[in-house]
This record gives sequence, structure tokens and C-alpha cells, in this order.
Amino acid sequence: MKLILAFIIAWAAAAGAENPPLKVVLKERARISGDWVALADVADISGGAEGRATEISALKLGHTPLPGNDKEMTVAQIEDRLRELGVTEPVEFAPAPPAVVVTAAVRPLPGSELVSFARAFLESRIDYPGGKVEIEDPKTPRTLTIPDGEPEMRAEVGSRRMLGLVPVAVEVYSRGRKEARVIISFRVRVIAPVPVTARAMDSGEIIAASDLEERERELSLVPESVFVRKDELIGLKVGRALPAGSFIRKEAVERPDLLKKGSQVVLRARVGSVEARTSVQAKDGGAAGEMVSVVNVASRKTIKARVVDEETVEVVIP
Repeated sequence: MKLILAFIIAWAAAAGAENPPLKVVLKERARISGDWVALADVADISGGAEGRATEISALKLGHTPLPGNDKEMTVAQIEDRLRELGVTEPVEFAPAPPAVVVTAAVRPLPGSELVSFARAFLESRIDYPGGKVEIEDPKTPRTLTIPDGEPEMRAEVGSRRMLGLVPVAVEVYSRGRKEARVIISFRVRVIAPVPVTARAMDSGEIIAASDLEERERELSLVPESVFVRKDELIGLKVGRALPAGSFIRKEAVERPDLLKKGSQVVLRARVGSVEARTSVQAKDGGAAGEMVSVVNVASRKTIKARVVDEETVEVVIP
């Protein structure tokens, strides 16, 4: 038994003698591209059991500093971190250097790239058929310093009309983290045909294509309440008299009634997938989508229903 125990001790000692200790030589500086600093980023590792140097090379020592900042890691800090991560075998650190300076790898993002991205985004959002669009480039913003790698850019526009001074917000992301937000304002000028009345029109008339003509105007000088597309006006009813050659404001027209007051129409009532129909009389006139009062012909009960077309109203019961 003693011989066996002695053999095991001797074998273990011989096995230990075959594995040289882990040796770590810090670099003077390390430039890191990712979010974490690994041991291999800041040091050269050798020795130890077969494959052990490779294993501990991937251990994470801490977060990469923010772009533009440096962080010093000393031998004592790295030793403490390795123990926290479960490295129990002896690790020999070279006497010099005693610390490594860690820097985030960065790249410049020129302001001209931000302007190009914002302009392309803005152009994709401008929709004025038949209009001549002019976009004046703004002053180029400063160059950004961002983490190394290809950034992702996103944009949003802060104006509904896309006319005059239009601010575009560009956000820059790196590895899913927002690095910067830059506001770039473009001056947008659009010259487009604007519909005007070709003749004087009275209240109650329905607008036809022949009642309109177009005149070119700079749209930023046209009030926001004015219709700028001819097709949006055709079929609407004039709410108040309009002189010839006038712009048409949204408050001056309305949708014509599909449903006539007093007309007999079909009430369609739906509960889930079940549908019932009955005859009703309209107490009000109404345009498509409007709620009107109707009277059940049989029961004389008055209910509210939505206008579907000139012959149909409906009630949807959830």
C-alpha cells in the first residue's frame, strides 16, 4: 500500500514538473475593438497545461473604456481578476511593463457622411407629384469619433410638410448602442402645380375635374390648410361660395352626403360572424363613415348606424 501511495505522489510530481507555469507578459498598450477587454488583448500568454494558455486568453478582464478615454490595468488588478474567474494555478507575470494602457479602437465618421445619409432619407419622404424639388445642403457637422467598425445610422424627420427648414435627426449606433444623435436641417423648396377654381362656385356644388385648373406656386408659401393635389378635391362638396381663381382651403369643402335624409335603406347588423338585415329610414343625411340616426320601419325604434354607401348603414356589436 505504501508503495502504491509513493508511486502516485511521484507520478503527480512528475506530471506537475511536465507543465511549466503560466507566463503572462503585458503589452505596453492595447487597442480594443469590442465591448470587453480579454486577457489576450492586453498580454501574451504561454506555458501551463496543454491548451490552458488558450483557455485563459479568452477570459474577460473588464469593459472597454469609452471612445476617447484610456484605462490602465496593473499586474495586481489582473491577478485579482484571474482569481475571481477561477484561475488557481500559479501565474508568472513578467516584471515589465507593470501595467498596460487600454484604449478603445475608434474611427472617424465624417460629417459629410451624416449629411448624405440624412439627405437620402429626406428625399425618400418628399412626395409632391409634378413638383420641382430643391434641397439646399446645410453646413457640414463636425466629424464624430465612434467605436471601430461599420456604424448603423437611423433617421427621423421632424416636419409634416417637408417644406422650408426641415430638421432631420440622425442617430448613430455601434454594436446596438447609440453613440450620437445629430440634427441636420435642410432648406426644402418645392415648386408644384396647385389647384384653384376655374370658375366661381356656389355652396352645395360638387367639384369636378373641369372646375379646377392648376397654377405653379412655391409650396412653402402656400398655407398648410390649402389643398395642393387636384385629385383630393374631385367629388367634394363646396361648403361656401368660392370665387374663380381661388385656392381651396380644407374648411371650405366637405364630403357630400351619400345617404339622403328620409331615404329607405338597409340596416346591416353584425354580431361576430352572425349578420342580420332589416329595413330602416334615415332621419339624417350623412357621408361615408359618418354616424346617423335611422328608424326601424317595423318597431319605430331609433338607433345610430354608420353610413356604408347610399343604400346601406351598419351596426357592429362587439
